[in-house]
Order: sequence, then structure tokens, then C-alpha cells
Amino acid sequence: MANFDRVSRYLIHEWPEGFFLWLSARFAATWRFRGWLDTSAPGMPNQADRACDLVGEFEDTADPTRRALLDVEAQAWPHVDMPERLGEYAY
Repeated sequence: MANFDRVSRYLIHEWPEGFFLWLSARFAATWRFRGWLDTSAPGMPNQADRACDLVGEFEDTADPTRRALLDVEAQAWPHVDMPERLGEYAY
């Protein structure tokens, strides 16, 4: 699934406004996309560095001082460990 992951990441990265509008029109109507964050994180000494697929930063259109982050993880099919993996990215 590496090809699916790479292609999905590329398409979402290149047209984030369209992706978030497709994902949730209500969210896209009230939050403005500001950009992608650097998601690289050092791994444990015996592990390689880790990175989320994409993490977008948003600001509330009604209150620009209010910000939110949204992790986008492209998957060809659901994995049982997905909540645990997303939790690891939150640190």
C-alpha cells in the first residue's frame, strides 16, 4: 500500500482546501487552512524517525486567534491499531 499512501499524501498536500471541503463541508466553512506542519519526530534510539502523513493547521474564521490541528492519515483500509498510532503522534 506504499503507492496508495504516497499518491494520497501528494494529492491531499497539493489541494488541501478541496480535500477538507470533501471531508467535511461544515468544518471547511468555519475553519481556514493555514498550512502543513512539519511532522518529523525522532524515534526511540532503536527506531527510525517517525512522521505523520499530514498535519494541517487551521484558524477559526470567526476568531483567528483560535487554532486547531488535524492529522490526516491515508489508509487503503482500516487498521485495528489506528487509534493507538494517532495517539502516538499527539505527543
